[in-house]
Amino acid sequence: MLQQSSVVRLGTAGFHLAVVLALGAPMAFAQSQEKKDVTVEQVTVSDQAEGRYRADTTTSGTKTETPLREVPRSIQVIPQQLIRDQGAVNVDDAVRNVSGLVRSSSSNYGFFNNYLSRGLNMQFLRDGVPDGFTLNGYFRTLTDVEQIEVLKGPGSALYGSGDPGGSINLITKKPQMLAEYELRSGIGSFNTYYGQADATGALVNDKLAYRIIGNAYDSQGFRDVSRHTREILPRLLWKPTSKRTLRFDFDYRNIEAVADPIGLPFAGTGIVNLPASTKLYSPLSNTTTQIYRGTIADVWEASNVLTVRQNLVYMKHDVHLLREQAGVVAGQALTGRRLRDQVDQHNETLYQMEPIWNFQTDQIKHTVLSGFEFHTEHISTARSVAVLPSIPNMSSPVFLETSQAGLPFIKNFDRSITSNQYGLYLHDQIKFNEQWQVRLGGRYDHFDISDNGQKLAGQLSTDPQRHEANSADRFSGNAGLVYSPSKVTSFYGGISESHRAILTTESNRTAFAPESAGQYELGNRSYFWDGKLATNLAIYQVTRRNFLQNVFPDPIPVGKQRTRGVELDFTAQPVKGWSVLGTFTVQDAKFVTLLAPNASFQDHTVVGVSRTLSSLFTTYEFQQGMAKGFGLGGGVSYRSPYFLDIPNTQKVPDYILGDLVFFYRQGLYDIQINVYNVGNTDWFKNGVNGGALPGEPISVLTTLRLHW
Repeated sequence: MLQQSSVVRLGTAGFHLAVVLALGAPMAFAQSQEKKDVTVEQVTVSDQAEGRYRADTTTSGTKTETPLREVPRSIQVIPQQLIRDQGAVNVDDAVRNVSGLVRSSSSNYGFFNNYLSRGLNMQFLRDGVPDGFTLNGYFRTLTDVEQIEVLKGPGSALYGSGDPGGSINLITKKPQMLAEYELRSGIGSFNTYYGQADATGALVNDKLAYRIIGNAYDSQGFRDVSRHTREILPRLLWKPTSKRTLRFDFDYRNIEAVADPIGLPFAGTGIVNLPASTKLYSPLSNTTTQIYRGTIADVWEASNVLTVRQNLVYMKHDVHLLREQAGVVAGQALTGRRLRDQVDQHNETLYQMEPIWNFQTDQIKHTVLSGFEFHTEHISTARSVAVLPSIPNMSSPVFLETSQAGLPFIKNFDRSITSNQYGLYLHDQIKFNEQWQVRLGGRYDHFDISDNGQKLAGQLSTDPQRHEANSADRFSGNAGLVYSPSKVTSFYGGISESHRAILTTESNRTAFAPESAGQYELGNRSYFWDGKLATNLAIYQVTRRNFLQNVFPDPIPVGKQRTRGVELDFTAQPVKGWSVLGTFTVQDAKFVTLLAPNASFQDHTVVGVSRTLSSLFTTYEFQQGMAKGFGLGGGVSYRSPYFLDIPNTQKVPDYILGDLVFFYRQGLYDIQINVYNVGNTDWFKNGVNGGALPGEPISVLTTLRLHW
């Protein structure tokens, strides 16, 4: 049994209040100007009167705004109100509301987001455009996020190279012509403080609008797994004519975080019996990530039939990481410790042009999306590894390493990776009538990848200079059918494919042919009791092929796995003020093809995949009388056990977590208290290298929000 201690440390939040006030000063000045009736840009957000946690439209499954009931795919939307009710400040906090989605237990070190859906890795989008790496990527906040849309399963027919588990699409807050201002400050357990400011309004009425968002977040974290984030996010929206809109976004993010890839290690088939607060990661562990991202988005309504969209995105992502590799438990000692020092410099540019045609042939309506995409990436990466002294007694860990200076680092590699991808795609949403809709589409992609550089002798490869290149052409298709016998129910079925260019700095090699995946899915969306209850039920099978297998001396892309499952999502608003969201998943994820030394473990459960997942969250806000504006709620989530090794001998136990929320809201301000893990349950967030990462004990976050 784990031993835990929870301490709620509340100290000064002066720095964060200063940030809020500094950014808020110009807001207060702007507020003194008279607000006028102006045209407001429409944003793809659905916070319906029928239910605050329900969305009825999406862009993620079609790249055009489409009613969910007409999309032959499983898509889940996390609206702004749910994000606020749960006190979510980062993507980790929000995606727990998605059925079948969990933190990955492979290559997950805590300083970047990494998830599994349907037993498979996922990719990230920002406003429908790829948003950098997953492995060794970055930890995404919700500072500028309006809502999150999650597309389940392969999506390459729309988005090109990508992971087969699905896409997490962060829909950002856009500049508005109508002036709005918001200040938010939070204080919580583990010396957590943050301050945010958000201002938007017109610079030239009906022509030019701005938005600027700032965030300062500091947390010492449970077990001193700390995170410090600074974000400055200015935006401009320009409407030169009534038919044309241009948006200019710039993102600056600086994130310093401690990575814990050790957690509590396994000794044989069981986790070591140590307090959850035990820290076995090196005190030198640290990561620094800087993101610079610029976007130009152009939408031109050329006619009633044709709209042309263009996106130009440049992203510079630099990361310096010091993290420990997995050690070996030997009695009370932790041996075989190594420290990895790695620097990645990642530059990428993406251009998209998408003509969208809306027309009708006889009585049949067509929405045709066509597109061209060019995506180029260049990565410089260098890694050195040093042997660390053993920890003689894990119960009372003593770390002999005090600085990098005295450590005997050996160069692992120094490489330059270049990827150029070209894509052409065409999709047609065909609406025969209110009962029948068909979606057909495909995408052709050409991949060129080169991996050049130095890998010194003494490592796995005997070739100190390596020059590798690979080119490939792939077609990804999707097709779907929707039948709606009435306005309150629709049945859908679809197939989809994906191809993913294996582009990573985690592996020693990366110039491989793309891996592939395919999915079959059937589902039903229904509305009951005059729309007060909305449900989505999906049955699926997804198969991943040609993923990397670690076979000496270097990985080989030959693996195959398959997941079958059932997912249920529902939202409800039984009476005004009462909102409910629930999810339930049962899945079976198995390895189908593995090579030696793992060939005998075919048909074993995939690492990190639980068979059963469920969650329920509800709030009630009083609507009248003295209690009007007050509200309360809570939630519960369950995850069944899962394995951390291919032989299925190391099992992480299941858990049930409960949360509570109390709030008071009125026109100008909100105050909210969230209590997480209210039962102070022993649990593990996810697996790490050779161990499991302890989750936080009971904790509290208090948030004050001013909005005018």
